[in-house]
Amino acid sequence: MHNPTRKRGYALIALGAGALLFWLALSERLGPEESAPTMGAGVIGLTLLLASAYFVPATLLAARGRARLLAGTDVVARWPVGGADWERYCASIPKWSRFTPRRRRSAGDVEIIAGKRSVLIDDYYLRLDPGKGVGMLEAEWAARANPACIVITIGAISRVASTGSYNTRRSRLLLPVPASAMGEGDRALRHYQRAIAGVRDLGDLARQSPVLAWRIFGGLLAASVIAAAAGVWLHLSGTTGNVPAGLAIGGLLTAVGVLVVGWAQLPRRAKTGSGTRSAQEALIADAERGDADAQLRLALHHHANQDAAQAALWFRKAADQGNAVAQYNVGALYTAENGHRNDARAAQWYRKAADQGLAAAQSELALFHVNGRGVPKDAVAGYALLSCVAAAVPEAPNRDVVLKNRETLSGYMSAQQIGAAEALAAEMKAGGVLAALDRHLAAGP
Repeated sequence: MHNPTRKRGYALIALGAGALLFWLALSERLGPEESAPTMGAGVIGLTLLLASAYFVPATLLAARGRARLLAGTDVVARWPVGGADWERYCASIPKWSRFTPRRRRSAGDVEIIAGKRSVLIDDYYLRLDPGKGVGMLEAEWAARANPACIVITIGAISRVASTGSYNTRRSRLLLPVPASAMGEGDRALRHYQRAIAGVRDLGDLARQSPVLAWRIFGGLLAASVIAAAAGVWLHLSGTTGNVPAGLAIGGLLTAVGVLVVGWAQLPRRAKTGSGTRSAQEALIADAERGDADAQLRLALHHHANQDAAQAALWFRKAADQGNAVAQYNVGALYTAENGHRNDARAAQWYRKAADQGLAAAQSELALFHVNGRGVPKDAVAGYALLSCVAAAVPEAPNRDVVLKNRETLSGYMSAQQIGAAEALAAEMKAGGVLAALDRHLAAGP
């Protein structure tokens, strides 16, 4: 829902107008009951009231959810999308997307906020409740997307106009993730995948205990058939009243319901969608051909599925080609407590990513210098790197943490050291992080 706050106002105005028109019709203030103005006011007022019965709660809930996301409540990840990435996203968005982006008339980033059960993208609020058949059904990285996108498949009940029947219609929501926000995007994707995997319905319970499921199904079917047969027998034997008809009709309808639920939910061989499979195959093919972005997305996919070996393999391939996010993740692998910790190697990869302007890598490298992990212990270098992070990502959700760390560090530094750190930060912004940092370290304390 675009701009739910404004639409909430429209819905409340419609509610008030409908109530007023309906009251005017009931009180016959516009004329007799049979007059055209009174009947017209009654029909229009009732229509507005019925429409408001849906739109008022919907807009109120959407406006409240939007306000909570903007306030940082229930937020899983948030990241900005630069103007160039947003233009490419708008140009490549498919027609079947749930969200149609609007091109920006002014310069500036578009912020995406991924919540626990909702998302806000360019002031478009959407609930993402996981479900089976309806709701959020799948979440994965899109293949061959520039910028990279998280694809969320959403199922909804829709009416087929030609037949009047109802079926499940699937649409997809694409969330653009620029290279600088791959970490945030991966965090959101893993959260949505865990939420989808945690959904349980009758089919899941039946697959967990198939013997019990078949016994329950057989018992309910037998009971409904016996009830229907008893109703028919009572009717044929001449019993009067509503009991025979009630047993026969109730038993028959119950049997049909049990058969329908059994067909839909009892264990049977699952079918794999060809669309998901082909998208995954295309991503693997691009990665094997040497596409660094595809290698990164494949690594993040394996990481989300807890396949550490494959994730490390593809992170390293993308990092060797100079992908900053992959370099950061390779550094993170060397800091994990998994028997392969190597602070010196981690610092090398963090340096490469930091030199490309990746704020997360600059932040980690700053802490390495502050604590002397794999690099010379140097508070001035740490302070300067934290200053670069704070200046580069003024709207980042972890900016408060960066500023707090810098403030804490300044408490252990002299005024002369802080001045030197600020000068070093300016030099880093002007001439590159590594070049300025290496000159400072070579000069010594």
